[in-house]
Amino acid sequence: ADGSAIAFFESGEGAGERAVSYYRKTDGSPAVKLGNISRPRLSPDGKSVVGYVPQTAELAIVPIGPGEARRIPLPGFTVNNVEWQPDARGVVFSGNEAGHGLRLYVMEFGGGKPRPITAEGVAGAPVVSPDGKFVTAVQPSGQVILVPLAGGDPVICQGLEAGERPYAWTADGTALYVMSRGT
Repeated sequence: ADGSAIAFFESGEGAGERAVSYYRKTDGSPAVKLGNISRPRLSPDGKSVVGYVPQTAELAIVPIGPGEARRIPLPGFTVNNVEWQPDARGVVFSGNEAGHGLRLYVMEFGGGKPRPITAEGVAGAPVVSPDGKFVTAVQPSGQVILVPLAGGDPVICQGLEAGERPYAWTADGTALYVMSRGT
């Protein structure tokens, strides 16, 4: 959040058969290879990265610096995008269980199975509000909604133009940054 570091991944021709993730400080120091995880996200405290390992169907929590990576098996799941909850006790991810459509799930690290929080077909890259109360989702029509993580009815996100997708919340949680691919 303070702009001092970034986590990113390389895929396709630049990485070979498997995506490769990196952590890099913005002070010009060299990138640090984190391993074969896709779509890495820095933790709220900046001390670790979470991402998905498609080859083994698991989430990986990789420390920045010394320490062992933690692996969380997700048998039967495919994960597209993963985002930390602000308290770092769990994540929200878009993906699907075998035989089911894409949707959003909440997963607490204390144990248990991922819990679906949207209907099948309602997904998109999740963007969790700074207070941890809402996550963005995209309906099949393209309309963006705010889904309460504690349960309840979603709220339509007003003010977006066709094709705009949530990218991040402002630090105070009062607005969303949005983008349109290619512009």
